Amino acid sequence: MSEAESRYRWGWAIGLGCVIALWGVASWVSCSDLGLKLEAVPPVAILLALVAPLSWPAHEICLAIMGQGVDDNARVPTAFWTLAVFFIQAVVIWLPLIVPCVRKSRVKPWWIVQASVFLVLFLCLWGYDVSVIFAFCAAVTSPALMYAKWRRAESWWLLFAGVPGVVAWFLLVSSGYGPQSLSNIIEVYLLVIGYVILVYLKVLLVDHWSDSGKVTTAILSVLAVLGAVGLRTFMPLLPE
Repeated sequence: MSEAESRYRWGWAIGLGCVIALWGVASWVSCSDLGLKLEAVPPVAILLALVAPLSWPAHEICLAIMGQGVDDNARVPTAFWTLAVFFIQAVVIWLPLIVPCVRKSRVKPWWIVQASVFLVLFLCLWGYDVSVIFAFCAAVTSPALMYAKWRRAESWWLLFAGVPGVVAWFLLVSSGYGPQSLSNIIEVYLLVIGYVILVYLKVLLVDHWSDSGKVTTAILSVLAVLGAVGLRTFMPLLPE
């Protein structure tokens, strides 16, 4: 191994270690009594909103150890043993990126596994309805992907390019941004329908003028996130 590659590996390992440490602390704070005091600070509130939806396994384990049972609104005590549980969870969650670091193999393919871990945790938290939304989005956009691959090189990411928008919507709801009504779940369906329309416009029209289908696919992801922010900002409170 060359000296430059060795420095890269060490830098990657140190950076990943810092991410895991920050993730463990942030997820612990988001589920503990300490989070109630720090949520008033906007930057901290945003960070906690990002990690909280993926911190439910450690949260439920701590409640089970305490004999309290599963309760989404319950807070875990601010103690060293609960912090240790959340640190273990952080290591397990980021394990797909730890593996190539230990094995000294290519990192890029493992990013797909890492993204899959995040998506599974997210879907398990929000349950059946959200899983159906993702499955519907992938199924409806499959013909567009097949057509795009037949015409030119296209990324499989096109099937899930709308995922960042849906995830952003749920994170905004979790952070308390926008109207908090059960009827406003219709925003997710509007977001998905809008995304499907944009996918077919991209494949049938835009890609005929653009030389890079992968770039326009990345732009779709950005538009999906902006759409989620727009719906949360301008959609009125709907009666339940």
